[in-house]
Amino acid sequence: MNAFRLSCVAGAALLLVACGGSDDPVRGSLIDTPVVVTTLSAAQINAGTAASGLQAISGTAKCDVKVVALNYNTVGVKGDDSTNASGVMLVPTGAACATPAALVAYAKGTDLQKPRTLANPQDGETFLLAAMYAAQGYAVVATDYLGFAKSQYSYHPYLHAESEATSVIDSVRAARNAAGTVGASLSGKVMFTGYSQGGHASMAAHRAAERDHATEFNVVAGAHLAGPYNLSGSLKLTDAIAGFQYFVPYLVTSWQKIYGTVYSDVKTVFKAPYSGYIENLLPNPTLNATT
Repeated sequence: MNAFRLSCVAGAALLLVACGGSDDPVRGSLIDTPVVVTTLSAAQINAGTAASGLQAISGTAKCDVKVVALNYNTVGVKGDDSTNASGVMLVPTGAACATPAALVAYAKGTDLQKPRTLANPQDGETFLLAAMYAAQGYAVVATDYLGFAKSQYSYHPYLHAESEATSVIDSVRAARNAAGTVGASLSGKVMFTGYSQGGHASMAAHRAAERDHATEFNVVAGAHLAGPYNLSGSLKLTDAIAGFQYFVPYLVTSWQKIYGTVYSDVKTVFKAPYSGYIENLLPNPTLNATT
């Protein structure tokens, strides 16, 4: 009997290990029930693209688009520090869009606005995603990144490829987890794209998906646009460019928080009065700029 009890205890322990046996949340699992913020009709989208002159590029909308707010579990720069990120899922709907949709995982460009979320139908970038992709029959998921909107992470690890990748990949998982609740039918095909910082982030996510999660993600396409892929080369500029006044401090202070070895004293890198507040300036709750 004692041997039998011992075997039962051992079996139970093995079962707990197999099931995770950890309090850490599953990456990509949903924290909140997905919320349908609004549904953009094809007529609304067509009116917007016609007024902006975008319709020649986007084409006319085939689908209505549900705008869904997501809040999901992910990890920080260490890879084992559980945290959260928010974002948006755009779901094509309507009789003409009943076919299971490929999922476009989009990464946004450099953003200085800490409260900003893409789960906002009035956001210009969100509308572009709706018009160009979701209204044409593709589902879309776009992360707000760590440190933005609902994310509780203490800062944004700017241009840190590993955490950009996990934020984007876990947004794909979150979209899959939300699909049944919001009436989305996904085909299983995944595409990665982004612009500027988003080009860097989407390429990092594409690489990680194929390298580390090949059986989980059927990656069929990638379009990584205008990203600073070669960071050391991108920073060797003979002439200042628009935005460099915040690209550089954003990167330097972010990497100091990530690695802790960029400088030993902020005053050796930034002059007063900037040294007094630069480390906590970006992203900022009051600034209003994106690139």
